[in-house]
Amino acid sequence: MYQPNLFRQTPNLRRHADLFKVFDSAPAFGYGVSLRCEATPVVASILSTFLRNLKQPILSDPLREALWNFCVQPTVNRDRQRQTEEQDEEEDARHDDALSGKRHQLANLQETATRRKAIEEENRQLDAAQVPVVRCLLRLLPTSRLSSLYYLCAFFSQIPLCPENGLTLEDIASLYADKVIG
Repeated sequence: MYQPNLFRQTPNLRRHADLFKVFDSAPAFGYGVSLRCEATPVVASILSTFLRNLKQPILSDPLREALWNFCVQPTVNRDRQRQTEEQDEEEDARHDDALSGKRHQLANLQETATRRKAIEEENRQLDAAQVPVVRCLLRLLPTSRLSSLYYLCAFFSQIPLCPENGLTLEDIASLYADKVIG
């Protein structure tokens, strides 16, 4: 995970082919095989090949749409609405400051900080209400797909924490989102 050019380096192709065959062969599918001593480019390429070879995304289209409509879109809409309101308020505050002087600027800053804290708390509450919906929808996945999604999300969320590898969440999304969520 700490290696520069993670998922971009060319692996030892023979070793990649041998290991991929082990992990892609029934009935064991690599059970009991350790990757601990394998080179990082080989392990990364096995994961990439596995994801690239998926016949369909881990999330089905109807499930992805339900997650978007019930869990993501409400947050996106709320954030857009708040951003518009904040821009309007900032415009009004600039206009008021120009008219009333610097005394009111401090009061406006304190009011803005208080308002932001209230908005953050409201966001936490609204997001918390969406969590049971996500849980319920994800339970519709077959166990193997849910486990795969869980482990991939856990792994991919750690990659940007290692700046040495040069990958951001956006990079991970551009590489793998289509195969994971469609």
